[in-house]
Amino acid sequence: MGILQIAVLVLLLYLAIVMLLASIRAWIASRKGRENTRKTFKETFWNCFIEFLGEMLNPFNWL
Repeated sequence: MGILQIAVLVLLLYLAIVMLLASIRAWIASRKGRENTRKTFKETFWNCFIEFLGEMLNPFNWL
């Protein structure tokens, strides 16, 4: 398997995990209404996506 294929596979897996976490949190928040569900999903998704991606790309964490 080429390096590019592995990188794409890891990114897709990462995206799926972040979406799963955001979906679970939004599902729990759905008791307070649909608008709150959308807001919670967006907050969780972008927060996890940016934070986790920043941690993965930080070369000091690779040691």
